[in-house]
Amino acid sequence: MLRRLFAEGALTQSFVPVLTEIKIKENEHSTRAFQSAILSLLLLVTGTICLFFVIFPKQIISLYAWGLDASDPRLHVASTLLPIVGLFLPLISLISFYCSVLNTHKRFFVAGVLPAISNVVLIVVAWSSNGVSQGVYYLSWALVAGAVIQIVMVTFHARRLLKGVGFTSQIFHPGVARVFKMILAGMFGLSAVQLSLFLDGNLASFLPVGSMSWLYYAERLIYLPLGTIGVSLASICLPSLSESISKHNHQAAQRELQRSAHMIFLLGIPSAVGLFFLAKPIISILFERGEFLAKDVEMTALALQYFSFGLPFMMLMKIWIAAAYSFKRVDLTVRAAFIAIAVNLIVALSFMGSIQHCAISLAVSTSSLVQASYLYMRLTKVSGLRIIDFASLKFLFFPLVAMVFVVMGFESYYVHGMLHAGLWLSALIVSSVIVYFLTYFSIMRLNLVS
Repeated sequence: MLRRLFAEGALTQSFVPVLTEIKIKENEHSTRAFQSAILSLLLLVTGTICLFFVIFPKQIISLYAWGLDASDPRLHVASTLLPIVGLFLPLISLISFYCSVLNTHKRFFVAGVLPAISNVVLIVVAWSSNGVSQGVYYLSWALVAGAVIQIVMVTFHARRLLKGVGFTSQIFHPGVARVFKMILAGMFGLSAVQLSLFLDGNLASFLPVGSMSWLYYAERLIYLPLGTIGVSLASICLPSLSESISKHNHQAAQRELQRSAHMIFLLGIPSAVGLFFLAKPIISILFERGEFLAKDVEMTALALQYFSFGLPFMMLMKIWIAAAYSFKRVDLTVRAAFIAIAVNLIVALSFMGSIQHCAISLAVSTSSLVQASYLYMRLTKVSGLRIIDFASLKFLFFPLVAMVFVVMGFESYYVHGMLHAGLWLSALIVSSVIVYFLTYFSIMRLNLVS
């Protein structure tokens, strides 16, 4: 939750538009002074939070999981891990600062590759500590080590762009006030999904043992397309959109928004469809071994299916929130967040008795739909732009139908067993992707010819 606020979330969304505007309207000295002030404040705030994690770990964990009493061993384990994982917050915040600077200079490759570095470190450590007692502690330190490696890489690539930028006591640059005003105003807007998950995590702690883990594994799979598509598109869109708005080029701003929305529909909807239909085999192949039993597969797959309904809207929110910050209308994200959190709680509490942990994932999907819809309507009215080209969406219907037919056709060929199931799933995904895009581009070509 704090990572979404101080790293890829509120700070980045606030920092990039202000930095872009300062670069256009002010001199280089002012730009570097602004960057130094933000960097210093960012490390001061996240470092202080990290210190609280070290001093009060048990109290902080108790705030997050009300259903765990003092004698619960899960509370002890989580409290021991928090001071280690807490070190990750200032590190990832610093990484996001450097990546934001690179993005404003239209250098996206390094920022896109960096998360893979951390994943490689985690995988290597997980593999080498397999079967080791308390291996989760090795993983926690691996997370921190991966962040250190990322900092070294991103600092090397951004060193020329940040020449003259460093820690300073001069933190009262005018741009800082504008950034923190946007952060304070939009804190709920940008962290709506995370705040909902915070509340949902507490609700899940009252459900049967395993519920929190089932939701966690399902959420990880949802964040794969959400991170690679939604977050990436928002990161690419934000600098260009902020620049277009600063230059009052509304036609370019509309074109950027329409293109981003179309890419989300083009890639996000088939991702959601694939996760819905293939939830069980994906979960089984990835996790079903050791303590992860057949029941865990079934429960996690159900949660993933409910999450998949909201995936395209979670992606769209990334774009709409970036647009709201670019238009300096952070208040829209605040209102959307309050509405979404209310919807989330109502849905979760209404269905927990019947579908238990799946009520949490249903609540997240429903609140994402409501939040994305509200932001779309308000942004359209505020900006006067047509931010979605609905006419282009008709070209997605037949590709989706073709993709579903491929998935359904492959079902009868499913073979149990790790190797065979993995090959089957790989063949299915590749085939469905090929059919989907072949159908889409064929329809687009026919339309252009006609």
